[in-house]
Formats: sequence, structure tokens, C-alpha cells
Amino acid sequence: MNALRILPWALLLGLFAFSVGTFRSLPPEIPTHVNAAGEPTTLVPKGVGKWMLLPLVALGVQAMLAGLAALLPRRPDLFNFPEKARLLALPPPYRAPAVAWMRVVLDVTAVLMMLIMGYVQWMLWRTALGHRETAGLVVIMLSSVLMLPAILLLVSKVNEATLEAERKWIAAGRPTA
Repeated sequence: MNALRILPWALLLGLFAFSVGTFRSLPPEIPTHVNAAGEPTTLVPKGVGKWMLLPLVALGVQAMLAGLAALLPRRPDLFNFPEKARLLALPPPYRAPAVAWMRVVLDVTAVLMMLIMGYVQWMLWRTALGHRETAGLVVIMLSSVLMLPAILLLVSKVNEATLEAERKWIAAGRPTA
């Protein structure tokens, strides 16, 4: 297993450790939403379930992305990208490089999602303690928007790998297995 596959799980573990470690320091009410001025707009009574909700959502997201990545070698049809029909027309041995890039896309997406969710939890904790996190909202917005070009760049690698595999298949005389 490569480091990129392990990193989102490590970040998720860090998010859970942070959330458990900071629970006692929280005031009786904790924010669930923050406005652009860094002020809480919604407060709820402190509770383990409420404070651990974001880490649990992160766990669900990571489990879904990791599960999808594990299925891709057998089910590349689960991944949508522009050259999908061409990839599915290839015999399975020729699909491996494109599937490897698909898994990279999912792993990078998972890392970025865990970083954003961890940052949101940190920002909510700081806000609960009375700090204004105006820059935090900008960081979250920018990182969320910048995720798209990064993911699209990686999807272009899936397309390139598909077209290269198709060229190799044609050059080999289109063998069936």
C-alpha cells in the first residue's frame, strides 16, 4: 500500500484525536455555523455526538472513497471521465494504467477532503473558545475552489492513460486478452 493511500486515513485519525482531545476544553455551547465575520451563527449545547459529527462525516466520506478505489480494478465503470467508453472497450489488462490514475484521483480527493474537514473542525473549536476566524473562512472557500482544478488535472491523466492504452492495444493487433 502506498503512502498516498494511507495519508487520508492518517489525517482522519488525526481529526478524531484532535476532536476527542479538545472536547473537554469546549464551552457549554458550541458553534455549528460561522458567518463571514468569523462569528458563530448557530450554537448548540455541547455534546459528544454534536462535536464528533464532522469526524463521523469525514469517516463516511473516506470509507466511500476508499471503497470505490478498491472496486475500480474490477469495476472501472464506476468512475466517470470523458474517455470512459474507450477505456471500457479495452480488454482488462490494458486498463490497469488508467485505473491506477483513477485511484490516485480518489486518494488525492480524500486527502484534500480530510484536510478541509480537519481545518473546519479546528476553526469551530477556535470559534467556540471565542476567537474570530475570518481568515479561516477564506481558507476553506479557496481550498474548496482550488480542489477542482487539481482533480481535473488528475482526471486528464486518466484520459491520457486511456488513450495510451488504446494505442498499445491497437499496435498489438487488438488481442482479446
